[in-house]
Amino acid sequence: LTTFFVLGKMTKTTVASVGQTSKSVRTVIPMWIAELMGLEKGAKITWELIRTDNGYAAQFKGDEQ
Repeated sequence: LTTFFVLGKMTKTTVASVGQTSKSVRTVIPMWIAELMGLEKGAKITWELIRTDNGYAAQFKGDEQ
């Protein structure tokens, strides 16, 4: 059993195309999350996608610089 704590309300961001020839999309990290995690411009983050009974959850952490 894993316990999760909600640290803020749900925030919506927009997914945008990176370019016509790219197979990637991008979005932004809301400032309140970046500040909470101590992320600054140029920081690297590691993502993990977790499948749950109710859909998906994304877990990410800032890499040590």
